[in-house]
Amino acid sequence: MDKVKIAVIDNGVVEKVLRHPLEYRVYIDDTNCCVIDNEHMDLLGFIHGTICAMIIENNFSECMLSSVKILNDDGIGKVDKLKIALDWCYQNNIFLVNLSLGVTHFQDRTSIRDVINHYANRGMVIVAASANDGYKTYPASFSNVIGIAAGDVFKIDINLQKHIGVDFIVPSDHEIVLRGNPFKVGNSNSYAAPYVTAMIGKYFEKKSYSNVYTIRRELSSKEDFVYYPDWIEIAWVSKRCEQSREEYYFEE
Repeated sequence: MDKVKIAVIDNGVVEKVLRHPLEYRVYIDDTNCCVIDNEHMDLLGFIHGTICAMIIENNFSECMLSSVKILNDDGIGKVDKLKIALDWCYQNNIFLVNLSLGVTHFQDRTSIRDVINHYANRGMVIVAASANDGYKTYPASFSNVIGIAAGDVFKIDINLQKHIGVDFIVPSDHEIVLRGNPFKVGNSNSYAAPYVTAMIGKYFEKKSYSNVYTIRRELSSKEDFVYYPDWIEIAWVSKRCEQSREEYYFEE
């Protein structure tokens, strides 16, 4: 049976700290071309993507990981690189993606939504972290993305989480091993997302492919997952009703 393929789209992964080699290690350069990533990464630097990959591997060691670098060493990147990265994943038959990143600027919403819709409609399952500051985050807030926040970091307001599109509140307090020493990662939404990605990967291994709505139902049964259902922002009733329309009125 083929291994479940997972892409970590982030600031790169230090392959030598993983238990298994990466299937691919690429980055999107300044001309928006996808090329092989041979850059040496220092473990003393900002290893955000590496930690995400290790969390996935620790919880689902049978997966096949790939690294797609779109962020620089400081964890900053351009929005237009996301489309190139997701297209590369699609072309290489990777349909489960971890995005421990996002933007909170509303002006970027439309362009990101169009990109996400394109690949979600083609079967890609995208797990995205919400911003740690509590602002609505794109793409985590989209209904065709599994939006994640950490339940061991901040005071959780249920209504707020629904409003910003978070689907699950999960632990982010993980322990990994770096240079032979145990290391506890900092509590963050970024490190909650890869845990969920690993759980979905394990589900794929047993059930093969499922759509994002089936996955939500499956994950909501787990004890350490707190589930907040997706919410409807706008509804359009196409059938003309001559009588009372009371039945079509609803809240979020």
